[in-house]
Amino acid sequence: CSLTTNLISYWKLEEASGTRLDELNGCGGTGCDLTDNNLVTQSAGRQGNAAHFTAADAEYLSRADHADLSTGDVDFTVAAWVYFDSVGSANNYGILAHYDPDTASNRTFHLIYRAQTTNRFEFLVYDNASNSTTVLADNFGAASINTWYFVVAWHDSVGNQIGISVNAGA
Repeated sequence: CSLTTNLISYWKLEEASGTRLDELNGCGGTGCDLTDNNLVTQSAGRQGNAAHFTAADAEYLSRADHADLSTGDVDFTVAAWVYFDSVGSANNYGILAHYDPDTASNRTFHLIYRAQTTNRFEFLVYDNASNSTTVLADNFGAASINTWYFVVAWHDSVGNQIGISVNAGA
C-alpha cells in the first residue's frame, strides 16, 4: 500500500512565494493549489523548504472549496508539520481549517495551537456553525519554540470519534 492511497491532495509548501502547488494534482485532476494571502514567505523545512507564516501579518494560504476537499460527516485525516519560532499567549495559531471565511455557518474542522488558554494542539469538528466537538493533545503538553512537530488529526464518522496525535503520541 502506498502512502498516497486514497490521498486527495498534499502540499510540500516549498515555493518561495505565490501559489503553492498540489503535488498530487487532486480536485478531479485540476489541482488543489493554494493561493498566497499577505505574502507567505519561505524557510528551511524538515525536507527542503517550508512555508513561513508571520502571525502579525495575518499570512495564510487558501483554496476555494471543492467537492474533493469537503469533509462533513465522513472519515478524514489531516496532517501537518508545524514549527513555531515564537508563541505569544495573546494568539491562537491556525494550522489547517475547512470553512468559508465569509460566513461562520459553513465550518467543518479546525486544527489550531491554542496558546491563549491551554497551550495545546486542538482539533475541532463542527456539526454546524455553533456546535463543535473538541479534542486536545493533552498527553503531549505545550509546544516549544524552534522545534518541529508532526500533528495528525482525524474524524471517524462510523465511531463518531475524533482524535489528535503529536509526534506519533497518544
